[in-house]
Amino acid sequence: MGRVVGSFNDTDLLVDSRTSLVLKKVYITLDGVATGLDATEHLIAPKRPQGEIRFIGRLKIEDLSWLSPEGYARLEARVMALPPRIPLSQLAVLGRAMLPTVELICKKETPAMYMTSSDFPNDLVLSSAHGHRPFRIKYLSEECAAQSTNFIERYEWVKAINNLVGSTHFGPLAPNKLMEWRHEERARTVKPPHKPDHISHAEMRKELSPHAAWLLAYFTLGRNTDTLDIPAWCEFIHDCEESYRGEPSTWKSAYGLREPQDVIRTLGTISKVLARFCYTPTDWLRRLQRAIGAMPVIPRGPIQLPVHSQHISVVLPRRDPFRALTPTYDLDFEDASTSGESDSEDEEAQVQAIANLKWTPPTFFALFMHPPRFRSNSFIWECPVPRCEHTLNFLKLPPLEKEDNLDEFVRKARWNTTEDVIVQRVLNRRVYDHYCDHLGLSSDPKDEERDKVHPEKMLAALAREWPVKSQIL
Repeated sequence: MGRVVGSFNDTDLLVDSRTSLVLKKVYITLDGVATGLDATEHLIAPKRPQGEIRFIGRLKIEDLSWLSPEGYARLEARVMALPPRIPLSQLAVLGRAMLPTVELICKKETPAMYMTSSDFPNDLVLSSAHGHRPFRIKYLSEECAAQSTNFIERYEWVKAINNLVGSTHFGPLAPNKLMEWRHEERARTVKPPHKPDHISHAEMRKELSPHAAWLLAYFTLGRNTDTLDIPAWCEFIHDCEESYRGEPSTWKSAYGLREPQDVIRTLGTISKVLARFCYTPTDWLRRLQRAIGAMPVIPRGPIQLPVHSQHISVVLPRRDPFRALTPTYDLDFEDASTSGESDSEDEEAQVQAIANLKWTPPTFFALFMHPPRFRSNSFIWECPVPRCEHTLNFLKLPPLEKEDNLDEFVRKARWNTTEDVIVQRVLNRRVYDHYCDHLGLSSDPKDEERDKVHPEKMLAALAREWPVKSQIL
């Protein structure tokens, strides 16, 4: 009996339970009008109730224990009204396939989750107010899916970012590295696997630009505010706008900003964009300043290393224009200044204090505490130092002036997995050398100055703790 026998409220049919069930061909209504997840889901719950949100989908009854006594009676009455008029108890004896399918109507309780549920990490989950029951959504109706595109795509990006950062311990993530990784993942799913081409900036903008500002807002509001390289994402959002001056404009369709004053490269501009998702531009300005101030950023110019290394300095790349911007209210806001109630002297003092934060250089010794790891499902290692684009591709290992049989072993692809001990040893050596390049230190164990300088000895000692039993240097 595969046909739908009728429509029922979950309160009238099911027992009060938190056991998850599966719904198919789901559609959503807001005050009785068909809509999608793009309209019902928000980063922050709106202060004013949107209205009554319901989701309706097809539920295959696989176990009669799901039904409440009243629900059992209602469903059996409906089944007995249709041919061949067989009671539910007899249908259950004949097997699950003979049990009926119903259209279930549920009142939505909590925000939808897509790939963010700890219990169902790959599913779309909607929760019903009745019994706080989670429903796993097999698929949406065509109309609902068409109005849920942004929601689905955004959380696919969230999943990708969390996977990349979690699997590689990668530092603040820039848009270009995210897109390169996604491109390789897609290429790997094609049968047979093919070598991914270099991803162009145009392709990056096309895929990421509709959701870049939302992703920036999402991770800035989250617990791990250092997941994204915020200045790089601000630059990316502005670059997209400058490249899409004509119609159709991603910036216009996604954020509605087209006036000349809306494309000034300041945090104030980005704050106005993020304010379209939640909060006010002033709130976002403070949040961005606070998040940037907490990032493990390397300041411009020479830095002094700790622990008896005052004679060593490193000249680093120029500073990003989005770093350490002084927040203002009037230069980049087209709206009038806020009232005295919300723009108090205390608030101005807090913002100014954030702007005056000193940049503390991160210690490279912390990097040596984490063994180098390849990017998930690949043969590529990426430097976790912010703003560093250096990578090691073990399928195209760059040659060195002095090499040994281990480098030759890797270059001739005599290995099958990145877990190979020789592969790990070569990775450890190359990563160690690269870290020493960052610090301007010698990585040669025969260097006469090695025993005279404390940082090299400390770094070498930490590197020897990386997970290869044999010596790496």
